[in-house]
Amino acid sequence: MVLVVDTGDGPSFSQIVNCLVVTDVSVYFVCQHLHIKYHNSYVRAYVVEQGDSVSVVEHRHIMCYKLLNIHRSFGTSLEYAAFA
Repeated sequence: MVLVVDTGDGPSFSQIVNCLVVTDVSVYFVCQHLHIKYHNSYVRAYVVEQGDSVSVVEHRHIMCYKLLNIHRSFGTSLEYAAFA
């Protein structure tokens, strides 16, 4: 599943690798960064590719609490992250 993280400059997508619960009020996610290649306005989605970096994201930095799926376009290697 994919999280949308608020970076201040717009959305950033990260794929959840693991979930860590540190205290009763803090939840952290170990995430692999997804690089945004461009926004495809026709399908209303961001074209993303797997990044090399892994980071820890605190739940307070999540921009959208709805989890997203990555969809692959038929016949291509493009992967899309879309807000429903």
